[in-house]
Amino acid sequence: MEIQSHQKIARITDILEQIETLNHQIDLHKNNDGDKASIEQYEYIKSNFLKELNDLMLSFNLHIEPIAA
Repeated sequence: MEIQSHQKIARITDILEQIETLNHQIDLHKNNDGDKASIEQYEYIKSNFLKELNDLMLSFNLHIEPIAA
């Protein structure tokens, strides 16, 4: 059963919100000499979200390329 477009769009929105939160956490830790392990964990989670986001975007014939940090 294929996921409907509106469900894909809702998931894309959710992923973007999650990435926004992760970006904030990564910046917070980097700017405050945070724990390197925490930063790596947030970046790992973000990379998984980016993979899922790209898969969803491909269903709309779009490909995303993240900007290198």
